[in-house]
Amino acid sequence: MDNKVDHKFVRVSDVPNGMADLAKFVKSLENGGKQFRYFQKRPIQIVKSHEITLLLKTKGDTVAYGHLEKEDDRLWLGIAVADACVGQGWGKKMMRELIAEANALSVDKISLRVDIDNEGGIRLYKNMGFEIIDEEERGTSFLMERRIESDNS
Repeated sequence: MDNKVDHKFVRVSDVPNGMADLAKFVKSLENGGKQFRYFQKRPIQIVKSHEITLLLKTKGDTVAYGHLEKEDDRLWLGIAVADACVGQGWGKKMMRELIAEANALSVDKISLRVDIDNEGGIRLYKNMGFEIIDEEERGTSFLMERRIESDNS
């Protein structure tokens, strides 16, 4: 990826067309949609209850999505990268931003689930400090966690 390319993170809740941009991005996922199934059983409006929902944009196009969602005692992280942008570093940029946001929320760890056959995702998450904690009963996904180092320590 060309590091000179301008990009920006957009909070879906902060822009008038945020929900429409998110819906368009989710609808565009083909290969990524097979692995990122978050919205298959949830209405898109669920993002209104997220701690944060981000779109990563470059040249006006959305190249990645990410969220942090509090559920019981866990903070869940989810990301998706546009099919045409996989392998260009956008997922890593999104992960860094979400980890920084989690740090600002003063949580001690973040969690995610990843399909066992999603080798690229697992590699990215491990490179970002996540560790496999458990395997789902059906053997289709891993639970991964990452400790958050507080800036205040």
